[in-house]
Amino acid sequence: MICEEACRIIGADQSHVFRIRQSGSLQREVLYSHNIPQDFIDLLLADRAGSLVVDVFKTQQMEIFSEPEVRLKKFAPDDVRRFGIRTVCAIPIIVEGNSYAALVLHHFVERDYSAEDRQLAEAFGDLASIAVEKARLVESLESRVAEGEGLVSALGKITSGKDVNEIIQEVLAGSRPLMGTDRCAIMLPDEASGVLRLFASRGISSEFVENLSKLPRPFPIGQSYLSNSSLDEPSIVPDATANLEYGPVQAREGHRTMAAFPLRLEEKNIGALFFFWTTPQELEGQRISLGRAIADQAAIVLEITRLHKATEERAARLEVIGNIAKIAASSLEPDDIFRSISVEICRAVPCDQFVMAEFDWEKQVYNKFHEVSNQPTGVPSADRVSIGILAETVY
Repeated sequence: MICEEACRIIGADQSHVFRIRQSGSLQREVLYSHNIPQDFIDLLLADRAGSLVVDVFKTQQMEIFSEPEVRLKKFAPDDVRRFGIRTVCAIPIIVEGNSYAALVLHHFVERDYSAEDRQLAEAFGDLASIAVEKARLVESLESRVAEGEGLVSALGKITSGKDVNEIIQEVLAGSRPLMGTDRCAIMLPDEASGVLRLFASRGISSEFVENLSKLPRPFPIGQSYLSNSSLDEPSIVPDATANLEYGPVQAREGHRTMAAFPLRLEEKNIGALFFFWTTPQELEGQRISLGRAIADQAAIVLEITRLHKATEERAARLEVIGNIAKIAASSLEPDDIFRSISVEICRAVPCDQFVMAEFDWEKQVYNKFHEVSNQPTGVPSADRVSIGILAETVY
């Protein structure tokens, strides 16, 4: 999908996603392709030197060139002419800070990439990175939820596109036959304070939820996961009523045993999953493994939700860039162009005031082209604004 869309939006004739694995020798792999003939792929896979993509992998920078017969060293000049490639754009796909693959676009004519073209190409590289991360998360989940039919069925829920709260509730509901309790809660850190706060719960009373919200630190046992990501083992509390701080709250709810499982992603703890039982429990072996798997599901739901949000935001920016490029190339009057561009930018970046201006280095002032304001501000309405006012007040 990304290969096709990149060709359509940027105007390329062919595209492919190319990966190199380093294990003793370079192992090359074409993950996806669009309009690429098989004999080209065969030659590409035989190119052990990897002159182009290896450079992109090393620098993690996009490469654009119009001399493929020079850069594609393992291709004979006749082959280059036969395939008709005149311009190549190689975009690195970065996953977890490392080079994973490259999205490569082919043009059959010489093509100079404008600043907008480069932004679009980089945006497609970002989208490809997100797609890889999501695929790897789902693959990780498949390998870690092999125990129990209830866990395997949760994979379909995670990838169903439902609202995150609905999916989390289904994941928690599936823990009942596996963990022997329907009382559970997911707690995530508050962005401002970093203290664990309730994100989702099942089977516990509204009074218990309210009492938790009043505690300065609801469960120190969970807070320790956030302060030390090396802690990856579950914490079992045989007598949840013994703690002086939160024991009375547990006792009023009828809880006797509590277990906390860290929500882990990329070797970091992002929160905790708690289970509560009304009778004493001895947790070991299979139930601990199942608790880990349920925590993995919950963590991956949260991460996929974040990736979906990031994808939507980047897609919106991509649409805005495309719309602005069309407006700039239109035959509209300058005032109409500025007005239309400001509408697109304000749609992507909601703000109270938008100013489009050119900076006059000699006079140290901004010459305003266009201004949109939804409410009165302290910024002067004159056509020229002194340096500092826009930087400090507007943005």
